[in-house]
Amino acid sequence: MKSISCKLQAGLTDIKIWMTAYFLLLNSKTTEVIVLGPKNPRETLSDDRATLGGIALTSSAAVKNLGVFFD
Repeated sequence: MKSISCKLQAGLTDIKIWMTAYFLLLNSKTTEVIVLGPKNPRETLSDDRATLGGIALTSSAAVKNLGVFFD
């Protein structure tokens, strides 16, 4: 069974492939990851480094999307 961090990385890779296929750009340098869920798994995943296009993504406690803050 795949670990949650492997599944997260696979999902990010799938998103990147889909966006490339439709000529959409994702700015890897400004993209952040927020992990939502129970405290213990969330803290464990926050320590892992997800990558997108070879660039390590920053894990944040709060992110902003279209003017809305998620925490």
